[in-house]
Amino acid sequence: MSSSTNFTVSTSTASTSSASAAGAPPIPLGILQGAGLRGPRAVLQQRADEAAAIAEEAAADADALHTAHEVIEAKHRKMFLERAFGINVDGTPIVASPGSSLVEIKTYKSVKTVQQYKDIVRILTHWGDDAVLAAAPEDDPDAALIKRFRRNNKPGYNYVKHFELEEIEALDGTLKTILKHKHSGGIVLHMLDVFDVIKEAHCQQGHLRVDKTLAACKPAFYSPTYELCKIYCENCYICHEKTPVIEPKKGAKKPIISSEFRDRFQVDLIDMRTMRKKDVYGQMQRWIMTVKDHSTGLVYLVALPRKKAEFVAAELEKYFGYVGYPNIFHT
Repeated sequence: MSSSTNFTVSTSTASTSSASAAGAPPIPLGILQGAGLRGPRAVLQQRADEAAAIAEEAAADADALHTAHEVIEAKHRKMFLERAFGINVDGTPIVASPGSSLVEIKTYKSVKTVQQYKDIVRILTHWGDDAVLAAAPEDDPDAALIKRFRRNNKPGYNYVKHFELEEIEALDGTLKTILKHKHSGGIVLHMLDVFDVIKEAHCQQGHLRVDKTLAACKPAFYSPTYELCKIYCENCYICHEKTPVIEPKKGAKKPIISSEFRDRFQVDLIDMRTMRKKDVYGQMQRWIMTVKDHSTGLVYLVALPRKKAEFVAAELEKYFGYVGYPNIFHT
């Protein structure tokens, strides 16, 4: 009579069992994992671990950089909506916390709330045509339905005077209904869309501040105003990088004293290239030269087409011919 015996060998002790079976001492688990390395092998293992840690840190930094622009833009949008309209990014009004008060928010007639925008579009969509309504017979059910709708939505009489609907084709080929202001022909926006329109105009102009941003918005859009563009530009992080805030420093320890007119003239040039304009002769002017008498504070301003010595010298010669030469010319 034969009997069978079952043997079970765990994988965790397989290496030590085989080593014992061969008559050799078992290998410690720490050495198998690299903890018991010595000499050059230990240095290589340490460097490999450091390289792996650096690679993981670089991957985390890359992910952070990938989302950095979206995070900054989201914060910019939040700040703009709070300062401009007093709302959150989802359109809900900001509620003041206990013990604090909200800053008074200006109302912009050119910008509608999301609910106002939807109501205007809904009413104008079902408002009907006055000419068709006047020509319809008295018992026309469609005309009666339109008249009933107008009685229930009386603000529509004001809306139809100032706004109109227009269908345009989107980039994907679908038709989109937009609300336009009749007098200016510009597109009317609600509060949540103003940020994106100003952002696109501001970036197209190369971050050239408020005037250029507003000019890029007009006349295609009716809603953006100078104040809204100013709020956007004040919080634009790219504009802050271009014109960083310089910490104030101590002034001169010894003040300059002038007692008479023409004791000292101070001259400087102001860069107006971002707001250049043509003069009456059609010449584009890009710089403003200022000449100030230090004693009386008298200021002379003149526009220059370029920042060149010949232009500066010609205008100074003309001015000195009027008032005379100074004792000290401070540049």
